[in-house]
Amino acid sequence: MAFEGRPISLMTRGEGRERPSVSRGRSSAVANGDGWRAKLVRWFAYGQPDEPYKPPQKRTWAEKITDDGNAWLLARRLELEGDLLGATRAYAQDGEFWRGQGHYARAALSTASAARCLEIRGIDPLLGFTRAGALYVEAGKQALDRDPREALQLFELATECFARSGNGGQAEASAICDSLRNALDSSRGHR
Repeated sequence: MAFEGRPISLMTRGEGRERPSVSRGRSSAVANGDGWRAKLVRWFAYGQPDEPYKPPQKRTWAEKITDDGNAWLLARRLELEGDLLGATRAYAQDGEFWRGQGHYARAALSTASAARCLEIRGIDPLLGFTRAGALYVEAGKQALDRDPREALQLFELATECFARSGNGGQAEASAICDSLRNALDSSRGHR
């Protein structure tokens, strides 16, 4: 069997004739990358495709705001609609989520908002404000290394929450708050 200038894949046994199904030139499937070799290479590289790729759907800002998947936005909507019980639950759920994630400032904001809803409903909010104050103190301690102004704001919020709760704990937060305020004022030359 001799090579007569044609690719071996186009030759058959014995006579050296072309296969009837393959033309002498390059097929369009091979040229477009749809041939069996190209498919085999893609299969080895990427594996068997489960389903075609679908890019994520872009959402408008209105869809993002009205989405009930975010507990904070759900709570705000329920509060504005007058459903304070649902808002309290959603704020509490959001606060627990962020506390579990280690974002104490967000958790404190949600906890304080839940306590505010309890206060509007006529239920004792003292425990909620105490928890929010403790979370603000924890967030303030974390922020001391990063930004003293942020820490000052968090300790001020903690002091407000402790004042609304009427419980102890306010002394530590107000002492740190006063100390930070004096340190920041003296660093700017205001005394």
